[in-house]
Amino acid sequence: MLQRPHARETDEDLIKQEAELLSQGSFTPSVKLVKKNQKGEKCTQSATPGSAPGSSKRPSGRDGQTSQGVQQGTQKRKKQGIVDHTVLVETVGSPAAVISQVVAREVPPLTDLDLHTWTPEATPKGAVVPFSINTKVSDGSKTEDTPGRKKKSLYLQNLEKRGMMDSKDGRDSGRDLEEKSPGQNTTMSVDSDQEMLGAYSCIVEGKTGLGNKEEASMIHKENVAKLSSMSHEDILKERDALMNQLSPEKIQFIQSLRKKKVTLNVPPESEAQVTSDVTMEETTGKGEASSSTLDKGEAMEISDPNPETESSAESQPESQRKFGRKKSVSFAEDIEVMEIESILPISPIEAKKWVNMDKVELEKLKWLSDIPSPKPLKSNEGFVARFNFEGDLLPYDAQVSVKQGLHHHGEEPGRAGYTLDELFILMRSSVVQQRHVGTRTIANIIRNAKEGLYDGCLDVPIIQLMVEAGLVLLLRFGLDESSALVYVESMRGMYYLLTSEGDENCLDLLESWGGTQPGVSSAIFAQEKAQAELEEEEKELKDIEILQLDIIRALVRMDTLVRLRYMMESIELSAETVVHVLGILTRVTRHSLTAAWKVAQTPGLLQVVVKHFLPHDLSPLLQGQNVNKMECVYGVPLRAALKLIKVLAARGRGLAALLVKDHLVMERLLAYVSVEPSSMGMPRQEALVLSQEAYALWSVLLAYGLPEAQEAVTSFFPYLVKQLVFYRDRVDVNQEEESNKFNYDVGAALVHTMYRAVNVAATHSLLVGRVLAARQSQAENEDVLQSPHLTWDHIKDLPPLVETCLTKWLVQLARTQTLNFSSLRLIGSCCQFMSSFLAKWKDQKCYSGVEAQSAVEHIYNEILNPFLQSSFFNLILESFIQHSGLLSNLSFGTQRDPRNLGSLGCICYGGKVNPVLSVTSPWPLMLPLTQLLLQLLTLHPTLPVSTVHLLTNNSSLQEYLQKVCTAPKQLAAQWLSKSEVNCLCNIVYIASVKGSNNPKLFHSCALALLPCIHTGDEQLIRSLLQNVVNAKSSIADLTELSASVGTMALENYEPLASPAIMQPILAPLQLTNTVAARINSICSHAVDGLLPSKVYKASAVLRDGVPFLTNGLTIDTLAQPLAISPYWPLQQVLNRYRLSLVSGQEKQNEPNQSDQSSPEVLLHVGKSLQMTYLLLRHRRDTVFAATTVTGWIRHLSLVFLAANDFFLDHVVSSYLQGCLVEVLQKGGSLSFNENEVFTSLGNCFEWYKAMMSQFTSVSYGDSTFALFLILPVQRHWPSQYRDRLWGENSDALSQIRLTSQQVEKFIPLTQFRIPEEENINIIQKYEAGIRGMAVQPSTTPFLYAIAHHHVTQWHNKHNPSTE
Repeated sequence: MLQRPHARETDEDLIKQEAELLSQGSFTPSVKLVKKNQKGEKCTQSATPGSAPGSSKRPSGRDGQTSQGVQQGTQKRKKQGIVDHTVLVETVGSPAAVISQVVAREVPPLTDLDLHTWTPEATPKGAVVPFSINTKVSDGSKTEDTPGRKKKSLYLQNLEKRGMMDSKDGRDSGRDLEEKSPGQNTTMSVDSDQEMLGAYSCIVEGKTGLGNKEEASMIHKENVAKLSSMSHEDILKERDALMNQLSPEKIQFIQSLRKKKVTLNVPPESEAQVTSDVTMEETTGKGEASSSTLDKGEAMEISDPNPETESSAESQPESQRKFGRKKSVSFAEDIEVMEIESILPISPIEAKKWVNMDKVELEKLKWLSDIPSPKPLKSNEGFVARFNFEGDLLPYDAQVSVKQGLHHHGEEPGRAGYTLDELFILMRSSVVQQRHVGTRTIANIIRNAKEGLYDGCLDVPIIQLMVEAGLVLLLRFGLDESSALVYVESMRGMYYLLTSEGDENCLDLLESWGGTQPGVSSAIFAQEKAQAELEEEEKELKDIEILQLDIIRALVRMDTLVRLRYMMESIELSAETVVHVLGILTRVTRHSLTAAWKVAQTPGLLQVVVKHFLPHDLSPLLQGQNVNKMECVYGVPLRAALKLIKVLAARGRGLAALLVKDHLVMERLLAYVSVEPSSMGMPRQEALVLSQEAYALWSVLLAYGLPEAQEAVTSFFPYLVKQLVFYRDRVDVNQEEESNKFNYDVGAALVHTMYRAVNVAATHSLLVGRVLAARQSQAENEDVLQSPHLTWDHIKDLPPLVETCLTKWLVQLARTQTLNFSSLRLIGSCCQFMSSFLAKWKDQKCYSGVEAQSAVEHIYNEILNPFLQSSFFNLILESFIQHSGLLSNLSFGTQRDPRNLGSLGCICYGGKVNPVLSVTSPWPLMLPLTQLLLQLLTLHPTLPVSTVHLLTNNSSLQEYLQKVCTAPKQLAAQWLSKSEVNCLCNIVYIASVKGSNNPKLFHSCALALLPCIHTGDEQLIRSLLQNVVNAKSSIADLTELSASVGTMALENYEPLASPAIMQPILAPLQLTNTVAARINSICSHAVDGLLPSKVYKASAVLRDGVPFLTNGLTIDTLAQPLAISPYWPLQQVLNRYRLSLVSGQEKQNEPNQSDQSSPEVLLHVGKSLQMTYLLLRHRRDTVFAATTVTGWIRHLSLVFLAANDFFLDHVVSSYLQGCLVEVLQKGGSLSFNENEVFTSLGNCFEWYKAMMSQFTSVSYGDSTFALFLILPVQRHWPSQYRDRLWGENSDALSQIRLTSQQVEKFIPLTQFRIPEEENINIIQKYEAGIRGMAVQPSTTPFLYAIAHHHVTQWHNKHNPSTE
């Protein structure tokens, strides 16, 4: 019985087994080849060596039945349109059958190799690779038209397509040399070295530079002799050195010489004999070797007839043993062949000694060589990014094993990893496994990109690049796949693309001391105008068009929510996939209120979530069934599901009521709150996190004052008291964090829920009074809010417990020296509760002034004062700089987000998080602590100031505030910075109420904080302007500074002339005194002009927590998340400018409408400029920390564009000139930059054209207006502005009557003269202005001097003889 060969057998054993196999004669093959001929008949080809290729004899017995079944299957597939050309039939008759080769063509046996006497040497790489191509074609091969002709292999067909084979007779016409048959007679004997290199040189021909061809031949022979004496390694080394010295163009030229001329390396006297004996490939239909064959670079082959050289390798010269006996002659690819030979793992001549290795295919043998090293990079040269399967960005020369599967790509074979293009090809593959690998890798890349791992490594944002390439559609289509390998990874990729785990984790940390949820929409949808247009045109747009505008909106339209519901309901998803689905739904809810309602109204979606992942029945968990041992999470309460419900409820009162009434979420969260974590089968950490999320959802429902949430407080009040008692007696904040971390988090959520309950109970007396008043007035038709079920008596027992906990924990905290985020958050929630209780107490019927005053004094003197005096409090203040987001140099993480998606950007650029949320951050305590301190000072103004001065006069705090005033505050717009900004606002307010030793610092800090206040906190703007900025003690330094301006005093400056009757004033002392005297009026005007009154009221409702007025706890992020602009003093001027753009169109329809501004409007504009002057003159460092010279000039110029007569007012003109002086001093004119973009003001050149048009129309030659026009004609600005002034708007030249002395007070004259003008077009317009009398020394001295200077310098340089 034949046996399979084993690895331990030698070559002799293999030969014996082959002889034994052949000696058996006919035998039954294990595989039969069934082919279809041209007539569609099946021909079964036996896989035995003796069977004829065209034999069609049908096997008998079981084999025949199998063949018959195959035929039937083939006919069936044929009916279905499936073409089946080849069918392998497995035989089952012989269990010992060995799978043999399917012979496609005959291979003549080897007769010149003695395998018994040959013993190959082992090589380091353990592989034998042949050297040269040697195709043997029998003379009896049939043509293609002959019946029974053997079918060509795919390899030969490929050679024919490439022009390397003659398609007619199938013989090699390119590289292979045809070997002589034994019957042929030849006497040619050629030296082996000359056989390889040729008899003549293709480079040195003797035609030019040399005397004759004999001399060129002698040089060629010397070169051949030199090469013969060198080893193969030396030849390769010299070749590499030569190629490194030559340029690519020279190398290509030398190679082209071989293509043009092919010379046989034989002596001239033997040329006739060689011509008669050498067999060449036929390239024409007549069988003659045409000259065109040589021109195309095709090969001839020379056979060595000496049998001794064929049979013995040892008798050959060394060079012949290294290069082989036969070689293609003179090809452009010779260099490439030598490169291949140099990297093969064995000598090519030895490879031919192996069985069936007489034909060598170099193209295929490349795969046996080592992977080539990547080409070296130049300095600062980029390269294509490649990633491994985990999404890691691989270095350019990463040494990765080929076993990891990262080299299966055609481009850059020496580099490991896959590019994005290759991964997208895998995602589109028809093979499931390839789609799985591609989608999984893309998901990992998105995850790493969101975490900031690629920041600074790539030229373009990688997520934006993938989205533009169609990633969203690929992932959406992947969700519809039937294979779990694909839809699971598509869900994972969709989750990482839409959501940001970093954002969600940061929001969870802000839960108990933030109070509100952010709305996250795309940058386009965040713009109110674009949002309105999208809602109107959405029905007419296609899905792909909406996808380019807003990804979330497009996915909702493509029924993604329906697909997610189906998958959760019909497929038992894994735990990770379920979390991904819930995360996607949460992200869709955060997008907008419309998207949130889509989630709530999708049929069956919330029912599936509540049923499977928020079960009311917890009996499986209470019976000890551990979640970790469950195969799926269906029937297990999940924190992600509770979070989805919480975010939905925070979107609006209507959604919250829907969840409570239709889905009974209140009953379910009470079940999760009331169960002891130790009795649940879930891990203790998971049980505590679930309880924490349940308390957070309860708090949201209480914020609206929903009746179900109120009744839950009264019914569970004993349990809540029990929990507070547990924290009072058993929980300490000076213990190890790891053992109590989740206890701290759950406690903070519990106290925050009680804080919401206090806000609800406080409205009972107010609403009861309204109900009684409505009954007395008999207003039956009037809608009257019903009083809450929860009363003040229900929660009056909570404050003593919370106060005791606060006292205990502050004492413990003062004795420790370690900051702990979770414990500080727990103490901060107690401070927040006490602050709200004391603020609402005074509005209740049971309020007692004496009792309340006593309680306030007790908290202030007995609880807070000892803590403020402790060394730990100084440690907290010292840590402000380290944990400040405003002082951080980090950049917003949103720059990596696609424009049509958006995120909060909590993971900053570089993968770092805002320091506000670091483990040792003090802000969870300091924000509610300052709120409590401010509330105590408001309720009891006579409290001693010594305790407050422990905070306001602290040197560490003042150092921190000084840096805040001058810092650029790059993270001010980030959602996480709200806590720090709000805390600083409280501190500044406290300092203004009780005073400090540095009032100017706190005043500057208040001005610096105003543009950092977020949307939703607008009441802080009103508080700072009405209580801090306008405080007389805070601006006491203004008069002193204006009286001592030093050598640069502006009292001597003459103001620019105005066409109005009253001329402006430019004396700083007079301007400053006016501002100081009217500061209250100026601040009140700023409050009214910055924002509408309804915005302040809505913000106050959220701050005070009024349940019956709260309609939502989500604040949508608009295009600008900050409430006001850094240029807020000129906000009212900007509003007037926008209004003028609208009214300008109306005036075209009503030309008789008056253009004169009312006195009230002029008064408001004057006060805006007075506030601007205060900031630019006396708080310059604070203002320019967050603004630029360009921004101030562009906004100040709106005074001329917003109306036709603002600049004619005396106050407006005076403070406009004063502001311009402050902006342009200290090199401000050089900082004026045209490249800065302001969304509301348009680009700089359009602004300049509008200014020119307005100046020509209504300026009356106003000098201040003219000064704005000459700013962009400085020499460092582009010439298009000078071309505009001196060309198209040359009519305005005669009205610019500025003198050089007037201009020099604002701008140095050298900035108009240096460097010299070289633009001939501008020079010609200068000359035209002078010759046309548009500029004259008497009327327009400044413009004339500038034009005359440049014209003179240009002529002196180019035409010295011209006057």
